[in-house]
Amino acid sequence: MLNPTFNSAGEFYNKLNLFFHLLIAGPLLVFVFLYLESNAGDGRELLVQGEMATVLRYSLPMIIILSAAMSFVMFKRSLQVARNEVGLQNKLSHYFRYSFVKYGMIEFSSIAAVLGLYLTDELIYTVLYVALLMLLSVSRPTVYRICRELKLDGKEKDIVLHKKEMPPVEGI
Repeated sequence: MLNPTFNSAGEFYNKLNLFFHLLIAGPLLVFVFLYLESNAGDGRELLVQGEMATVLRYSLPMIIILSAAMSFVMFKRSLQVARNEVGLQNKLSHYFRYSFVKYGMIEFSSIAAVLGLYLTDELIYTVLYVALLMLLSVSRPTVYRICRELKLDGKEKDIVLHKKEMPPVEGI
């Protein structure tokens, strides 16, 4: 999974989008359930109370925000390596790998927000989770974004935009 090869730009795009949407769907289902439970008013007992709840109230949101921010910083720095690769296949493989890490870190942040909501029933975790969803939707992989971030031009850009067959690994 972390060293993928693709027969076409369409296959690359479909795999990347499948991974992206699965990452959104997993925590979303749990979040919706927990959010509805917390608003049901049944008075469930919180799992974390007192000093531990106070620690979580301040530390977990910072961890969530830092993890999400780091994912974008690391991705931006890693793109330079992908841009310098020879051949479209190598560029897309690196892009996929770096996207995997970026979305994985945002997924970690999402799971932490859902866990925070479950443990403390605090509104901040709902706000953070919704903000992470918006961040994911803004950074959703599109063929135009991929071309722009990899700085593709000419034949490589045409292959990605029109999801054509991949040239041999030697390059274009």
